[in-house]
Amino acid sequence: MICTQKKTGHHHFYWGYEEENGPKHWAEHFPAARDGKEQSPIDIKLNSVETLGGSQTERIVVSYKSSTCILFNNEHTVEWSLENAGHVTYKEKKYDLLQFHFHIPSEHKFDGSAADIELHFVHKNEETDELLVIGHLFRIGNADQFVTNITQLDPPVMGAEIELQYKIETELIGHDKYEYVHYNGSLTTPPCTEGVLWFVSKTMKTLSQRQWDWFRSSINFDNARPVCELHSRKLVSRNARQSI
Repeated sequence: MICTQKKTGHHHFYWGYEEENGPKHWAEHFPAARDGKEQSPIDIKLNSVETLGGSQTERIVVSYKSSTCILFNNEHTVEWSLENAGHVTYKEKKYDLLQFHFHIPSEHKFDGSAADIELHFVHKNEETDELLVIGHLFRIGNADQFVTNITQLDPPVMGAEIELQYKIETELIGHDKYEYVHYNGSLTTPPCTEGVLWFVSKTMKTLSQRQWDWFRSSINFDNARPVCELHSRKLVSRNARQSI
């Protein structure tokens, strides 16, 4: 998950993914990256994921709707900022969908294997500012309908900010159709703040080579943080459903 900041950076350090400012240097400038015990992303070992009871409050309830959008290439990723795009509910708390963005290759891994790309859907609780992020991993294969919807324009150059003239159909991602691995984590970019609720889909989706090329053309370098230590955290399965 990305946290956008200006080029002046934090503590006069402009983080990125190059040799001189990439993830191996983040701990020198951001305390959470240095000292945190709940950092993201992680390598998910499927045999360690616990299946817990089926309480309704333990499910993610998805209430999305089509939304206007501003597309922004912030030089770390492309971010689709949404307005009135709906929300998810978890443990009776509402989290509004704010934006989504991508990382190449995937930041999370399953049993040591990364995917070709990962999309992060970022939600926030208005009262507490707590973040909830849903991650979907994709490998190259058949085209994806949601990706078709979000990539109708030419790939944006770095720094480009575009108000889209069509709506983003967030319903097409189909969050409610999948089972997720839930854990407590962090932002995957500086300042790497912890306290983020993560839900990573167990289902590997597909997108076409042409669709993947769109993302790579907009950000022509890898923008994935390496996996972090799990420490004592538990991984649990969570289901999702569409709001009636």
